[in-house]
Amino acid sequence: MFSGFKTGIAIVLATGCSPCAFGATPQASTDAILPYASIKRPQAAITRRDSAAFGLPVPIPHKGVLLSNGSFLAPGASFTIVDFDARSITRLTTVLDSLPDGKRELSLTGKTTRTLDAAELNRLIDNANKVWDPPPDTRPGSPMVLDATCNIVLFDGDDMLNQWGFACPYNSQNLIAALSAIKLDWK
Repeated sequence: MFSGFKTGIAIVLATGCSPCAFGATPQASTDAILPYASIKRPQAAITRRDSAAFGLPVPIPHKGVLLSNGSFLAPGASFTIVDFDARSITRLTTVLDSLPDGKRELSLTGKTTRTLDAAELNRLIDNANKVWDPPPDTRPGSPMVLDATCNIVLFDGDDMLNQWGFACPYNSQNLIAALSAIKLDWK
């Protein structure tokens, strides 16, 4: 009787079931997530988080990415915000409205959010790490685009890496492609 009991306990423990619960189910597995920003190559674009104000209608993540795209010739812009801690991605579309007093105000025209699975999160973290610690660049700067703007900001606690230009910087192209590959349903 004891050998059957020991075998049953061994099976229960091996499958991840709690031996104390009647009708227990296997415990959820935890997906391994890559470390983020463990190596940061000194760059002029790394500053303190408190040196910037974003004015977006969503919180800026403690650890994550903000990508914005716009144009000098149109008032619309799009934003992608990834929160690595919350495992979420949010996409916003906005328009810059002119107010009667001559000031401008950012208005939200679309928003969607979803949870990232472990594979998507790891792909983003891997590519973000390559922006924090880029390989030696042998290419010229970003391609010349006259009316488009791109801003990619990486957050790691109080550290912020902010790259921007007329087109997205060369060393962030893989991260931007990984962000663009994530599909979201617009609400």
